[in-house]
Amino acid sequence: MQVVTIAAEQRVPNKALRRVRIGLGMSQSEFAGALRKAGEAAGEPNKATKRLVQKWESGEHAWCRPQYGRALQAVTGLSHQQLGLAMYRNEYSQPQRSARPTVNPDTAAGPLDRMQRELKRAPGEEDERLARIGGQLVAGGQAAALGGWLALGSGDAAGAQRYFSAALAAARALSATAQSD
Repeated sequence: MQVVTIAAEQRVPNKALRRVRIGLGMSQSEFAGALRKAGEAAGEPNKATKRLVQKWESGEHAWCRPQYGRALQAVTGLSHQQLGLAMYRNEYSQPQRSARPTVNPDTAAGPLDRMQRELKRAPGEEDERLARIGGQLVAGGQAAALGGWLALGSGDAAGAQRYFSAALAAARALSATAQSD
């Protein structure tokens, strides 16, 4: 069977599969090993490798063979579709190619096209980044507030005011981050 490789300019990274793998706490090599073990346990040995996982995650390969689909489901509990992969229809036919843009969508698209692309973006894509930033801002604000209380308690009103200003700045930054989502 010929494996269909998607041209570099048409690749769409498979963020769903990557999120699930990371959520399982596995490296790409560990994930490939788990796929091999699941295949062996089901009586369908496969040759999953770190490189195959990389190709799926990068969007170089958007399809998987049936035995890989079953191994993926055994490891993750999710279907190949939920993991962002299509299934080969059979061993002798090519999968249907989805319509993908052949030009850079950022330069060729108008505002409506950009909006549609943003609406189709995988949910949770920026959740990790926003959660990390929000956590840092909350911690910074709490530390500044604590510093302000300690300064005020020791009679340093000017120091307390500086800490209060820092806590307020962290709260404003957190608010701006939340509104940008």
